[in-house]
Amino acid sequence: MRATDIFFFFDTNVVLYLISGDSIKADRAEELIGAGGVISVQVLNEFASVASRKNSMRPAEIREVLIGRASSLLGRAGDAGNARPRSRSG
Repeated sequence: MRATDIFFFFDTNVVLYLISGDSIKADRAEELIGAGGVISVQVLNEFASVASRKNSMRPAEIREVLIGRASSLLGRAGDAGNARPRSRSG
C-alpha cells in the first residue's frame, strides 16, 4: 500500500447521521458517503435496528434511506474485509 492510498469505512454512527434531526450532520454524512467507501453488513443491521427501535421507522422507510441516500455503499456492503484502497488523485 502506498502512502497516497486511502480507504474509507463508515460505521453505524455516520449512517445514522443521515436520519439525524441535525441538518449539518445529515448533510455532512451524505457528502462523505457520496464520496464512496465501504460499509459492513453489520453496520446495515445496526442502522436498521436503531432506526426501527429508536426512530420508529418502518422497513420501507429504512430501505428508502439506504437506497436513496446511501446507495453508493450498498454495492460494497459486506466487502469491507476484501476492499482494496483507492489511490488519491491530485
